Amino acid sequence: MQRSTLMNFRASPQLAKALKAVAASDGVSVSEVVRQAVEDRLAKQPSEPSSTSAFDPFDKLSGAARGGLQAQRELARRAVSLAFERDEAGELVNDPERCLIEGLVFARLAAAHGDLADQGLVISMLALLVELVGEENAGEELAEATARAFLAADHGNDDIADALPWLSANLQPHVMRLAKEYAGRIKDRCVAQ
Repeated sequence: MQRSTLMNFRASPQLAKALKAVAASDGVSVSEVVRQAVEDRLAKQPSEPSSTSAFDPFDKLSGAARGGLQAQRELARRAVSLAFERDEAGELVNDPERCLIEGLVFARLAAAHGDLADQGLVISMLALLVELVGEENAGEELAEATARAFLAADHGNDDIADALPWLSANLQPHVMRLAKEYAGRIKDRCVAQ
């Protein structure tokens, strides 16, 4: 394991107060808040991976485990790509169901930060999973996707809001009941207010 390097910086009283408030709210140290913010910012920098180097998820796991939003997003998005990767013969290289299920862990962690785009990624991945396994085998996935759609609509996503009447009319009643339960649990724990 690599040792970390101590880095100091100066902050205005207002920034220091804001960092302390975020740290207290998240239940982490101020150092962790700063580290995550810097990692997220650095992750936004364009990088040019060599075409000969394969994606290595282990490079991102540490950042994702520490709450690094960009690492969580990248692992989730990469899981979608891997789910449908094909070889030269057109055969799937990986098990798409497994890739999506594992990628959803990171997508849900990213969505817990409160960004609507990350909610959309979870909804999209759940929709892909439902398509793979069939609606009759995916009641919980449909319920979670519907719950997240309701929450995204509540936060101003008009495209999703337009689809809600169709969802309400076409999903099984037990799926809608479960969706309402999920919506309350997700909203209480995973949606930025």
